[in-house]
Amino acid sequence: MTDCEIETLILHEEGELAAGRVLGGGWSGKLAGFSGKRAELLARAVRDNLADCLVTLPGLLQRGAEDSLHFWFSTFDGLRRELFPRLVEAYAARVGAGDTAILLDAAEAGREHFAALGLRLLELDEAAIEALSREPAASAL
Repeated sequence: MTDCEIETLILHEEGELAAGRVLGGGWSGKLAGFSGKRAELLARAVRDNLADCLVTLPGLLQRGAEDSLHFWFSTFDGLRRELFPRLVEAYAARVGAGDTAILLDAAEAGREHFAALGLRLLELDEAAIEALSREPAASAL
């Protein structure tokens, strides 16, 4: 089990690198400039969702890693989950049906959505990002 989950963590880290390329060099500076936690938590959730849509979920689905996929979803919580109800719905529809296409479609939509949202966050000040964090449904997919 540990070996499989290490592979999932590696996929996520590869996704983080890919997300970094999408969001550009200003992302780290943006995070470092936050004085409070709320804006940072939202920004990190957006980047995590982007990373998982770019690499983690497609990788798990391509490998047919059912157990790892279920484990990944068991840890999909907090703001990441609140920002991505479409993925939660796709997973619920998929369980028992064996339909990977619905999850791949959700991941593809998530790539576009969270890349655009991340780029938007780069343009906003901390107060505006904090305001978004208080109503995650307004930025959700």
